[in-house]
Amino acid sequence: MSNISKEEWSRYERQMQLPGVGATGQSKIKNASVLVVGAGGLGCPALTYLTSAGIGTIGIADHDTVAESNLHRQPLYKLEDIGALKSTIATQRLKELNPHIHIVAHEQGILPVNAVEILSNYDIVLDCTDRFDARYLMNDVCLLLDKPMVHGSLFRFQAQIATFNYLLSDGTRSATYRCLFPKPPSPHETTDCKVAGVFGFLPGLVGSWMASETINIILEKAFSPKLLLLDIEKNSLQKMELVRNPESWANYPKTATEISAFDYGAFCSRLT
Repeated sequence: MSNISKEEWSRYERQMQLPGVGATGQSKIKNASVLVVGAGGLGCPALTYLTSAGIGTIGIADHDTVAESNLHRQPLYKLEDIGALKSTIATQRLKELNPHIHIVAHEQGILPVNAVEILSNYDIVLDCTDRFDARYLMNDVCLLLDKPMVHGSLFRFQAQIATFNYLLSDGTRSATYRCLFPKPPSPHETTDCKVAGVFGFLPGLVGSWMASETINIILEKAFSPKLLLLDIEKNSLQKMELVRNPESWANYPKTATEISAFDYGAFCSRLT
């Protein structure tokens, strides 16, 4: 029996016409809960399309405030929002876009002391951050809680997209972020878009792709553990196979207590 209201039926009619969606698929989307960590360049498009698709519950975790330099790639915000919390403004705008869903703002962001409690309330976690410490933290909590993590990241003209810790048809789980990157790069090897630069449409592409990955997980589409490598300067897309390797994360936090006590900032600020 479908739990889709008459108003929702009218709103989602076009996507419900797609093979594999229908009323059954739309009910799965409505019953799903998704946490988006980071309401910036990746988070804005991901949040917009997940909201439009009718995800029943969406969490937004971000403690950052809107800056004028955000506006060229973060279309949820306006000039008048400068200085306001992104999670608060994004929640307001998304509720205007779709009043049929529930949106929760986690204004403190994700920290080692609250991550397990917050992530436990959601089915899927989206890594839309630009910080390695937050990324490793989310990975470890998703591993602890058996949650899939949809990851996206950018560097100048390039981007990568992957889904980690996904439950495969044989009962095993796909690779984790630590399988791909057992250790973070040293500080002198990394930079953010403030220094490196970014076109506004690249995070738009990647955030939209992350929303697509999320919907596919909810609809239980066939999954292949791959890392997608996008280069908009070369107009190229490559795929890399991902293999789970428990040895890569054997010595890192595995319990809620260990995670809350682990210094992710120090781990990602190592000099060698």
